[in-house]
Amino acid sequence: AMTQGDLIWWNEAGCVGHVQKIIETPEEWVEWGWQGPAAYFGNLHPYDPNSIGVGYPLECFEDEGIAKLSESGHSALTAALDVALSSAPTAAKGCPYSVSTRGENNRMVEWIFQFWLPDSKPAIIAVPADDS
Repeated sequence: AMTQGDLIWWNEAGCVGHVQKIIETPEEWVEWGWQGPAAYFGNLHPYDPNSIGVGYPLECFEDEGIAKLSESGHSALTAALDVALSSAPTAAKGCPYSVSTRGENNRMVEWIFQFWLPDSKPAIIAVPADDS
């Protein structure tokens, strides 16, 4: 089961986001305007519990490719982030960033990190995915 703060694949594994809020109880469904269980996701890292993001009903998770990041996916993301930071501008360290991926032939070939630098255009760093 997903919990708030979990890293997830999203957008058919096109990006990595966080679970921002889980809408589980019938009272919450009403309060948030849903007909059943739902969750909100965000694609800004590091995780900020105060942001909400985009909401999806539970029955759409499969179609949207929403799934919890596995332990190996987590390790691969951490390794790729280290590589991205080593070639990113110094200002990128500590900046919020978003994570997307690029695939070819149903295989992920690249992690793409977008660092939201203060006072300038975002720095975009692509890191080859380890396909082992």
